[in-house]
Amino acid sequence: MDFRPLLLGLLLWCPALLANTEATMDEINTLLYQYPQQANEQLLQLEQKLKQTPADEQTQLRLSMLKCFTQLELGEFQAAINLAQWGEARAKQLGLEQARPYFMSCLADAYSGFNDLEHAMPLLDSAVFLARHQQQPQALVMALRFRGQEDTENDNFSSAIEDLRLALDAYDDIMKQEQHWAWPPKAYVLAAMGNLLYVSGDLERGLEYNQKGLEDPAAQGKIRQVLLLNSARIAATLKNNSLSASLLKQAKQLLPEIKSAQQLAISYAIIASIEFELGDVSNAENIALVALNTFEQQGSELHAMRTRRLLAEVYLQQGKLQQASEQLEKVENTAYKTNSYYELKVALTMLAQSKARAGEFKSAYALMERAAEATAKANANANTAQLLQYKARLAQQSAASTQAELIEENLQQKYRFNWLYTIMLMLTLILVIVALALFIRSSRPVTTPQQVTNDGAFSGMELLEHAMQHAKRGNYPLSVILLSLVVEDAQTLEQLRSQLELSLRETDSILALHADEWLILLPYTSHKGLERVMTQLNPLLAPTARVAGHASLQQFDSSTSLLKRASCRGLSQSSLA
Repeated sequence: MDFRPLLLGLLLWCPALLANTEATMDEINTLLYQYPQQANEQLLQLEQKLKQTPADEQTQLRLSMLKCFTQLELGEFQAAINLAQWGEARAKQLGLEQARPYFMSCLADAYSGFNDLEHAMPLLDSAVFLARHQQQPQALVMALRFRGQEDTENDNFSSAIEDLRLALDAYDDIMKQEQHWAWPPKAYVLAAMGNLLYVSGDLERGLEYNQKGLEDPAAQGKIRQVLLLNSARIAATLKNNSLSASLLKQAKQLLPEIKSAQQLAISYAIIASIEFELGDVSNAENIALVALNTFEQQGSELHAMRTRRLLAEVYLQQGKLQQASEQLEKVENTAYKTNSYYELKVALTMLAQSKARAGEFKSAYALMERAAEATAKANANANTAQLLQYKARLAQQSAASTQAELIEENLQQKYRFNWLYTIMLMLTLILVIVALALFIRSSRPVTTPQQVTNDGAFSGMELLEHAMQHAKRGNYPLSVILLSLVVEDAQTLEQLRSQLELSLRETDSILALHADEWLILLPYTSHKGLERVMTQLNPLLAPTARVAGHASLQQFDSSTSLLKRASCRGLSQSSLA
C-alpha cells in the first residue's frame, strides 16, 4: 500500500488544525471576559479534542493559561492559584520564559482575590519586569491593568494612573506579537481607568472613559455590565439620577447572561449600593440580602463583609440601630479571623457611630479606640506589602544589571581581537569618520539647523536610535520634546539653541531631524519630569519655535513609533490619552 498520499494529507492537515486551534483560543480569550461560563465549557471541549489529536507543548500551555484566567473571572481563586503555579513551573521546564509573566499575573490576581497583597503586589512587579524583558506587550498590558486596579483600591493613585496610561499606550502593540497568549479586552482597561478617575474625584472624566469602553465591540456580557454599573455609580454621585437609573436598568437586563453565582452576587451587591445612593433603600436592602446569601454559600468572606457593611448603612438609614449593630459585629468577627484590618477599621467606626446615636457614648469611645488600633495594623500591613514590592523592584533592577554585565562580558570574550589588528582597525575607522564628517560639512550650507545641532557625522534619527538602545539596555526612562521652528534666521536659531542649552542638563541634547524640526532628547526623564521641563522651556520658545509634541520611551518603541506618538500627543494635548 502506498502511504505517500496519506502522509501528504497529514502534512497538509496538521498546520490547518493548529491554525484553527489558535483561532479558537483567540476567540476564547475574549469570551472568558464576556461570558466566563461559556468560555469554560469551550475550553473543556477543546481540551477533549486535543486529547484525541495531541497538540504541541506551547498550545497545551496556552490552554492552561486561558483556563487560569477563566477561573479568575468565575471567582474560583484557589483553582486559579493551582493552575498558575503549575503553568509557571511548566513554562520554566520547557524554556518558554515568555509565558511566565502571564501565569504570574494570574497568580497575583488570585492572591488578591483572597486579599493577600503581600504576595500579589511583588508578583505583579515581577510580571511587568519579565513582560518587558521578554517583549510581550500582551503580558505587559495584562499585568499593568491588574496592578493599576490594585493601586486604585489602595489609594495609590499616582502609580495607578501611570500603569493604566502605559497599558492603554501599549495596547496597539498587542496584535503585533508573533505568538498570541492572553490579553484583556481594551474595554476592561478603559473601565479600570474610569474607575480610577471616579475614586480619585475626577467624575466627569471617569464617566467619559467608561463610555469609551461601552463603544468597544468587545463590550458584551460581563464586560458591558461592569461598564454600565461603573457609569451608573458615577452618574449617581454626580446627582444625575435619571442617567444613573437608565444605565442601571440596562445593567439589570444583562443579569440573565451572567451564569456564575459568584459574579452574579457581585453584580447584585453593586446594584444594591447604587439603589441605596439613588434613595431606594428598601430595594437596596432586598438585593443586598440576596447577594449576602450567595457569598455565604460560596465562602466569599471578603465580599460578605463588604455586603454586610452596606446592609448596616441601609439599616442605619432606616433607623434600625439593632440590626445595623448585628451586621457590623459579624463584620468585626470575620475581620479578626481573616486579619482584614481595613474592613475591621470601617466596621468598628460605623459601630461606634451607631452606639453614639443610641446614646451609648462610653461604648462608642471604646470602639473608636479599637478602630484606631485596627487602622494602625492596616497601615502596617500596607507598608509591609509596599516594602516587599520595593524589594522586588530592587532585585529586578539588580538582575537586569547583572544580566547586562554578563552579556557584555560574553561579547567581549567572543569578539576579542589581536591588539595590533584592533588598533589598526580603529585608526582606519576614525580616519573614515573624520573624512566623512568633513565631506558632509563641506557639502552643506554653513547656517543649516542640522549643522547647528548635530556635531558628529550621524543623523538626528541615528542619534535618537542610539540613545533609545542605551535607555532600554540600562532600564532607565527617556523622553523627547518635538520642536517646530517658526523662524528661519540662522542667528536667531543659534541664540535659541544657546538659551535652551543653558536651561537643559549636560546629559540632554538637541538634535535636528529636518530643516524646520528639532528634537530635545531627555535621558533619565520620566513623563512627570518631561512635563516640568516643558513648563521650564515654554517661555524661551516664542516666537522662534513651538512645541509640536512630546512622548516618553516604552520598551517596544522604535524611533519611528516614538516620534509618531510624540506628534499625536502634540495634536491631542491630552494628558490621559
